[in-house]
Amino acid sequence: MKHLLLIGLLTILCATRVCAQPQLLVYPTINSIGYELTIPSGYDPDTSAHLRVRYRMGSGTWHEGFEATRLTIDRLDQFRGSLFQLNAGSSYFLELTLTDSTPSYHSEVFSATVLTRTDPVITPTEHTLFVAPHGSGTSYTRDNPGDLKRLLTTGVDCGTTVVLRGGDYDAGEMTLKLKAGCNTPIILMAEPGETPVIDGGDYQQYHWTPSTSDPALYSTTIKDSLAYNALCLFDSTRLYPYAFLTPNSIDPSYPSLSTLGYAQSGFYRKGSNAWIKTLDHRDPNSARIVFSKYFWCLNVEADDSLASIQIKGITFRYYNKGKSDFDIFGNPTASYPSWTLRFTNISNAVVDSCTFLYTNLPIVFDGLCNGNIVQRCVMTDGTGYWSHGAFKQTRDQYFFEAGSYGRYLESSGIFYSPGDSTTLHGNIIRDNHITGIVNAVGLAFGQSYRMTEWDIYRNAIDYCYDGLDPTAACINTRLWQNTIAHCPVAISLILPTFGPTYIFRNLIHHIAERENQHNDIFYADCNGSLSSKTWGTGLKLNAGNGIHEPGVIYFMHNTIHSSDSLGFNLYLWNSTWRKLVTRNNIFYSEGTANLMFDGVAGDSSYSFDSKGDNFFNRRTGDIAIIRPTHGVQDCETVRDPASLDARLTAITLSPLVAVSGMNVDPEFIDIARGNFRLLHSSPMIDRGMLLPGINDEYKNNAPDLGAFEEDTAQAQVARTVAVADDWLTLSPNPASTVLHVSINGEAVDAFTMHDLLGREVPIKFANNGREISIHVEALPTGVYFLDAISKKRMTQIRWMKK
Repeated sequence: MKHLLLIGLLTILCATRVCAQPQLLVYPTINSIGYELTIPSGYDPDTSAHLRVRYRMGSGTWHEGFEATRLTIDRLDQFRGSLFQLNAGSSYFLELTLTDSTPSYHSEVFSATVLTRTDPVITPTEHTLFVAPHGSGTSYTRDNPGDLKRLLTTGVDCGTTVVLRGGDYDAGEMTLKLKAGCNTPIILMAEPGETPVIDGGDYQQYHWTPSTSDPALYSTTIKDSLAYNALCLFDSTRLYPYAFLTPNSIDPSYPSLSTLGYAQSGFYRKGSNAWIKTLDHRDPNSARIVFSKYFWCLNVEADDSLASIQIKGITFRYYNKGKSDFDIFGNPTASYPSWTLRFTNISNAVVDSCTFLYTNLPIVFDGLCNGNIVQRCVMTDGTGYWSHGAFKQTRDQYFFEAGSYGRYLESSGIFYSPGDSTTLHGNIIRDNHITGIVNAVGLAFGQSYRMTEWDIYRNAIDYCYDGLDPTAACINTRLWQNTIAHCPVAISLILPTFGPTYIFRNLIHHIAERENQHNDIFYADCNGSLSSKTWGTGLKLNAGNGIHEPGVIYFMHNTIHSSDSLGFNLYLWNSTWRKLVTRNNIFYSEGTANLMFDGVAGDSSYSFDSKGDNFFNRRTGDIAIIRPTHGVQDCETVRDPASLDARLTAITLSPLVAVSGMNVDPEFIDIARGNFRLLHSSPMIDRGMLLPGINDEYKNNAPDLGAFEEDTAQAQVARTVAVADDWLTLSPNPASTVLHVSINGEAVDAFTMHDLLGREVPIKFANNGREISIHVEALPTGVYFLDAISKKRMTQIRWMKK
């Protein structure tokens, strides 16, 4: 597998011991490097070894790397970790120092020189063939282009560029088999300056007749070839495929087209008969109605791991016909979801700057697929606006009539589906814009395979139901700088992963509840009242078991905003992760509470390690709700981090709960317009903890909280005072000799101070009742944090020593 796996050059110092040697493997992607240091059996039986991580670019300055995570995978003990936010096509030197003191002190150094992958550049090769919507012949020149489907069917040699001239191609159910031994990829690309559209739509306009019993319900007879369609587009509205025309006798409450029970305009089809009804009772005779006439657009299959493909600048639309199997009596027995592009056993493919309009499963990777890149694509659909219950019920319903088959629309925009016992490496999904799809990005759903070293970053996702779903057995997964808006679930880790999973610098905003229907998941509040809606969350972790030793989740420097009563920044159930570490996040709620802890009583392995986060609830003031027993409406609310730490620890009985942080308004620029950068006056500026390898290159005096780092003259101006929760006021700021602390309200029981690296700093202070004087003249110049603790709260204030 080219570009994917590099075995590091090892410098091993183990002269004083007879030992099996650890092995270092490194995995470069374009902007990251993952590493794996495997510890042989018996090497460190008490698991007390520590790993120091350092790296530099070329011969540049050394940087401390983010901490490594120790875990066990398939009975192998190892350290896993990553280097983040690196330059493409650059040489980095990685140094790992493994230190152990039991039974005797020893230290070993492992090093590797690693070259990150280059940004792909798709340019025509010397052998170029041209096709056009009405092309013919075999010349395949620009002036005499050929037919696309014919060319792909007859086969394309490796290293060939196929240039698509502009216009609409009526094509589908095509297969391209890549030949073995190709060292250069096949390229399918748009002619520069032109827009080729590969179109699976059927545009025949039918006469629709209103029903005498319901004038808003229209019917017609469509082509037999369009049976089992899952796509019916009413102008620009995707209609919901109802399973029933009228309420059925088995379950009369089940939503039907005549009742529009899912509160969505819809259609129903059975064989060649079709019906339409919209919420506003529009006449389909005055609209453009589009069905899909193809089950898929293009299959790309490889004979070996060298063969690959690059696709750029092409638009795909209206692939969603649906397909069913039938028994000997003509009854449907199963159905299958349609797809658009499917790559089987393809590695190092690139899909760049393509557009997908109202297509099911726009991009699917099946089997062994490594090192693939999907970038700068636009995907638009309507299924992501539906309720959870609605898209769940597009699945097979075996007791239903035949018309319900072929409706499966719980799909993803970009989806990986490896085979059993398969390990996938180094796939990249970046800079895409995905709107209105049930699940924007999905990494399989199961535990029988491994997905390692994935980068998902800088994607813009909106109005999907789930944003990012890395729900397979993922290892060293990196999600960063994504913007996820108006999605009930932003990031889902519903199945435990090996980890580590890094989620940082993401903006997640307008998390909202969504209406639900028909026996689906409803929210019951702390008074026992059942809502007709389901809750939303920035991070979903509430599924069952799957991995014996689940991993660590690092949730850092994210800005999370919820916009209504049942939108929670985090909704956390019983722990299906080993450790949840949150640092330097901004949690902003306009709903019931920022956090919801559900069913956590007596969970002694429960982990919620939150330091340096800011929790602010504009509407109720409650930063968290704790419901000890799921389903029992006996809840507690807390309004500050110290209380959350005390109550969550007492209820879970877990030593892994630790909460300290702030509760102040972060002062965003414009929430209504989605601008969550910080005002120059924001108390989040320079308030972050230093996280080596993550926020080393901060702009001013210290890292800012949240997803964005500000660099303004106003942010660099030192303030004369620093205020925390209207409880404490520090002055002067910066201070040179004495720091004065004024107390407004309850007394402070204890003060502690630490520097940017989290090291505690000894302090001397004089207590004069409501005025505390802390002598700081001996401290080095820099940024410090003063923690104040009382019986009811704990808060933190940043100040500067000059």
